[in-house]
Amino acid sequence: MRVLLVFPPQWTAAQPFFGLAALNGHLRAARHEVSVRDLNLEFMEHVLTERTLREAVERLGDELGRLEVELAQAEKTGDTDAYAFARARLDGLERYVERAGSTFNFICAHAGDVPALLRSKDVYYAPDAHAQAQRLFDAALELYSAPSFPTSIRSSDFRHPTCSYDLAPILSFTQDERLNPFVGYFRAQLPSLLADGAGVIALSVASFSQVLPALTLARQLKQARGPRVLLGGNFFSRLEDALRQKPEFFTHFADAVAIGEGERTMVELCQALDGGSGLERLSLVPNLVYAPAPDRVVSTPKQPNYAMADQVFQELEGFPLDRYLAPERVVCVRTSKTCYWSQCSFCDCYYGLEKDSVGVKQVVGEMRHLRDRYGVRHFEFVDQCLTPAVLAALSDALLEAELDVHWFFNARTELSFTEPILQKAKRAGATMIMWGVESGSPRILKAMKKGVPFERRMEVLGRSTGAGLFNFAYVFFGFPTETHEEAQQTIDLIRDNTEVIHGYGRSVFTLGKHAPLMQEAERHGIFDIVEEQQDLSTNLTYKIAEGLQPEELMAVSAKCHEQCKAAYGDRPLWMALRSREALHLYLATHGRDFVRGFEFEDAAGAATKEFVF
Repeated sequence: MRVLLVFPPQWTAAQPFFGLAALNGHLRAARHEVSVRDLNLEFMEHVLTERTLREAVERLGDELGRLEVELAQAEKTGDTDAYAFARARLDGLERYVERAGSTFNFICAHAGDVPALLRSKDVYYAPDAHAQAQRLFDAALELYSAPSFPTSIRSSDFRHPTCSYDLAPILSFTQDERLNPFVGYFRAQLPSLLADGAGVIALSVASFSQVLPALTLARQLKQARGPRVLLGGNFFSRLEDALRQKPEFFTHFADAVAIGEGERTMVELCQALDGGSGLERLSLVPNLVYAPAPDRVVSTPKQPNYAMADQVFQELEGFPLDRYLAPERVVCVRTSKTCYWSQCSFCDCYYGLEKDSVGVKQVVGEMRHLRDRYGVRHFEFVDQCLTPAVLAALSDALLEAELDVHWFFNARTELSFTEPILQKAKRAGATMIMWGVESGSPRILKAMKKGVPFERRMEVLGRSTGAGLFNFAYVFFGFPTETHEEAQQTIDLIRDNTEVIHGYGRSVFTLGKHAPLMQEAERHGIFDIVEEQQDLSTNLTYKIAEGLQPEELMAVSAKCHEQCKAAYGDRPLWMALRSREALHLYLATHGRDFVRGFEFEDAAGAATKEFVF
């Protein structure tokens, strides 16, 4: 069977996607022919050309003229909705042209340099040049998506405020030439996708920002009546019940949707279709949702994925490794799935995963394979958190293997992360630990069921600091019943502990429908929980009896940023690097002291400096 694995926009284009590499390894081990198309990367390369951007400027001018006409027509007919929408779009585009119009020629002429700049070690590892290249990248994406305003594309995000997640608006948006900037691009890619000769085209969706682009492509593939189209990923796995009620989804977008982890499902799907392409053969494949008739949707029996100990190594064969927008690859590996603690009341990131682990020797063997075959020397452990015992064993195995690699990982602030363990991890190539600090309030931390000693967390981070590691702390605001005073305790914790918290990431609380908190919502003052009635939405809305209200959270997050400026600087290097992979590469290349000590020349750093290429 010939399979085409596709990674659709919109996601960071700096590194290959782990899930696709894992599928690639299993399919090749099962002797299927596999092609890989990273359309996310290809799309970025398409945008970053002078021809594409000059066409965007022309489309922008056309759109301004078209909106003027539509505005006049709506005013004449009294269509208030059409008038309001055209007015809002026209005002937004005119503001953008006024703000950025003088830079259009520069952006068009120089954006084509961005891929080479970000692939160059000399530029990538020079903070000012790196920041300038990223800024030019941002400007190019903004220009490209401007004609589709208010839809917008960013380097790792896609925003589409005009489209709700009901089936009818999605059907409209996936064909909208004006508001959906991917329609024309995918149409141009369709011939080469079909020419691959695959019997199955599988779209792997890792992020919410990929959903509408993926559905846009899937619809074009279905309309072409070519290979079978399979959709997979965590987003769609959460929609099984909704998809069972929407047979028309399968008419327009996919022959089947894979639920849960996809390796076994993909291998067995290809085996089934290798004997014929009829839809009835899908009944032989586990963990699928599909429509055997236009008015009926079924789910096939659930089967567990391959045990980690039995899984083959991921493969990067077919990935355009020399074209990603970074000079070195950072590849994901893992020793476990789900979380060994699994009691945090707010967390449902385990959903769709089966608890499992693998010995460190097998993981080190995979790292050796990736190093020797593909030259990979940087790794991210995507375990939700490594235990102290696993970290010690992993470090021992890496030191014994003498791989000469660098890596980083997630952890809980456990007291059993001792100085010897952390020092050994540093010697084995660790650069950074991403800690789940969450809150500065003892009451809130207890309500979260974090299970770590509140008063001694900074002691653990102090040991990590002493070992030479960079500590990155995750915090969030808005846990139910959290007060302004308790949110301020979190801000104070970050601001007052810069000697052990070297960087931080802040976010706001969202209620996951599979989180343990849902089982005791009333005790936490959560009520009126409503699952959004959009056909394909995974979101929940709710009210809380006390504490910070949802509308207050963005202001609290902004307050955190403002108060921490004095401690970390207006634009610290670790924040300007944007991704944890980029931060890791800088730590591996320059060391922690350089990353912590670097300051941009002006107060606002790279965010406000003019283009100087």
